Amino acid sequence: MHLLHAYHKRDLEAIDKLKGPSSNYVHGQHFNTEEEKDFYRALVWLKTGHGQEAYELYDQIASRAKSDRPVVALNRFAAKLQWAGETTDLNERQKLAAEALAEWQKFDMSHSDKKNWPDIEDSVLFDLLDAYEILEDYNQFDNVYAELDIETRMRQDFLDIRV
Repeated sequence: MHLLHAYHKRDLEAIDKLKGPSSNYVHGQHFNTEEEKDFYRALVWLKTGHGQEAYELYDQIASRAKSDRPVVALNRFAAKLQWAGETTDLNERQKLAAEALAEWQKFDMSHSDKKNWPDIEDSVLFDLLDAYEILEDYNQFDNVYAELDIETRMRQDFLDIRV
């Protein structure tokens, strides 16, 4: 609970100071306090416009994660796209977007069981559109956009990226 509170306040210092639960408190799924803190640190970086920092931390989490967490891969994708968007040089921006897309596609193709992905599906589609927009690949953009249901197409964030 304290971790979420610190995240919502965008307070990196508070996240750093948090202590994890005692080992006899944690049951069930694998839980790593430092990994969770890193996840929220990176999310703060992502939400405050620090794409490179967020990407680097999510990349570290992804490389050491004991479990495949699609949300980590998705946030790494989003962070690198944000980093690309923060870059003024067009070639560098497109290079970062192409790398982000390749990393996501590699993750996506290596995971055939996506039954637990419905919660992130819209975010994946939005990030794909963002990547194709940066890459100026309008055919792929149109292909992804055409797959969206009408309700998603009418959402403000999807309308904004379409324009």
